[in-house]
Amino acid sequence: MKAYIEPYVPQMRDEVINMELRPADVQEVKDSHGVTPRQALEVSLENSSRTWVVKYDNKIIAVFGVCDYLSRKVGVPWLLGTQELHDLKFRIIKYSPVIIKNMLFVEGIDCLTNAVSVKHTEALKWLKWLGFTFMETEFHLFSSQVPFKQFVMWRNK
Repeated sequence: MKAYIEPYVPQMRDEVINMELRPADVQEVKDSHGVTPRQALEVSLENSSRTWVVKYDNKIIAVFGVCDYLSRKVGVPWLLGTQELHDLKFRIIKYSPVIIKNMLFVEGIDCLTNAVSVKHTEALKWLKWLGFTFMETEFHLFSSQVPFKQFVMWRNK
């Protein structure tokens, strides 16, 4: 079977919002916003200017996108996936730099930024590999128990 990425279309909504997210993603949406996975997926889909899905064996195993923040020049990238995404990460990871370049150059975004839980070590490694810079200061979002780190990438970098 081959994993591939395609643009999200509204007909995929039910399959996307009913995905069984991997445990690290479930915990991160709870710690960052205090919401259920379904609520996180619904809000992410509603607020994204561009969204894609990762499919494997004709099943959606992840969804990701970019939301506009304050202006069209700052984008907030996000990704939520199932355990299958974790299992196939080496097949999928090769596409990551192309997707980031697309967000920055094709979409015309000057800066990508978001926050990641310090507990989500897999995401931290992946973001570092992609070339994101992490801010030194940790901060708390919804949960006062779990620290987050902001990550940033500028187009001119």
